[in-house]
Amino acid sequence: MHRFRPILLTAAAAILGMIPIAPTVFWGPMAYAIMGGLAVATLLTLVFLPALYVAWFRIGMPHLEPGPEQEPTPSSDERQATELVSLPNIRDRMADEHRCAEPGAELVQAGSR
Repeated sequence: MHRFRPILLTAAAAILGMIPIAPTVFWGPMAYAIMGGLAVATLLTLVFLPALYVAWFRIGMPHLEPGPEQEPTPSSDERQATELVSLPNIRDRMADEHRCAEPGAELVQAGSR
């Protein structure tokens, strides 16, 4: 749903951009065809295509988030991931790697020998 506005605004800008050439004899039929095609394609993109996707892959209604009285229980994968990862250790290792990767570190070590 977060793509609705950009798609609609882009199509509307293109459709409204065809209005100045629509009344002319030479370009008029092409302008009307482009305007109609963009309008139909936009409706298909915003309405029909998502409905077809939901029907094809049998996607159900989204579940509501649990309220404050219901706390979600983590799955076994989430429990294993939190037990295996320790953030302070990762931060320390990243800081050590950053100190070793400084551009001047190699020169200091080479000059001290």
